[in-house]
Amino acid sequence: MFGSVTLLGSGTCRISHQAAPVSSCVILGSTTFLVDVGAGALERLDRAGAFDGCECLHVHISHAHIDHSIGIFPLLQCLTWSDDARHLNVKSVTIHATEEVCSLIARVQEVFGAESTSLKNGTRASDSRILTFAPGSNYSDWNYNVNGLSVSSVHLPGANNHGVTFSLNQKRYALTADATEVSDGLIEFAREADVCVFDFGHITNTQKPQGDYEIDLQPAIDLLTKAKPKLAVAAHIYLRHLQHRPLSDGERADERSRLVRQSEELATKAGFSGRLVEGVDGMRL
Repeated sequence: MFGSVTLLGSGTCRISHQAAPVSSCVILGSTTFLVDVGAGALERLDRAGAFDGCECLHVHISHAHIDHSIGIFPLLQCLTWSDDARHLNVKSVTIHATEEVCSLIARVQEVFGAESTSLKNGTRASDSRILTFAPGSNYSDWNYNVNGLSVSSVHLPGANNHGVTFSLNQKRYALTADATEVSDGLIEFAREADVCVFDFGHITNTQKPQGDYEIDLQPAIDLLTKAKPKLAVAAHIYLRHLQHRPLSDGERADERSRLVRQSEELATKAGFSGRLVEGVDGMRL
């Protein structure tokens, strides 16, 4: 199966002109598979060409945190009301998420006039789009298929968080989302992946007793040396240790790059033979 994988957003919930909240998309011909939908995901999807010829849209939402889920509402509203030619080919939308997230989305749908099983309104002349919820159980793993792509939704340490793994173009991808600790489960999830996008900021932030934060790179080094992914992409890079300092965008970018570069150097000395790179919005994975 041929397709492309793009990192749409590499940042956090904090305001940034360089890095939008984490999300990725897989384009498989007439099917687009979106993993997480933070703020601005609709525009980034459009920019990536994810709607070009798209008939089936599948959306995986890893957990309920707003920086991973809020973009689903503008996306569904657009598909409910828009007659833009770019969106007219979309015939169906399937949402893969926990039962609690699916229930939340269903309740909010009423706000913008969508019906429970379709995205249509009384004024648009075009045909409605079928909307399907495919919920998985909280705090457990589940599997599903996206146009021949076998997806494993894996529960990871965090806020009822479910990362995804799949194989495409003879590569295994592992995309975490708010995985907060380097557990045996996370190591197994990322083990020998060809491409692993992981939440660098969550696992490296350490809170001091007085409430401040410091950076501990050892968890990132442990993940790299134990899981041994071929390409690791550091995303979700919080700079909490600098949160009370007025920094320019350039200073923040320099600090993110420094942390990733130092982590790769230390992990390589400890036996890591792959590559660690900083996630960048629009990066082709």
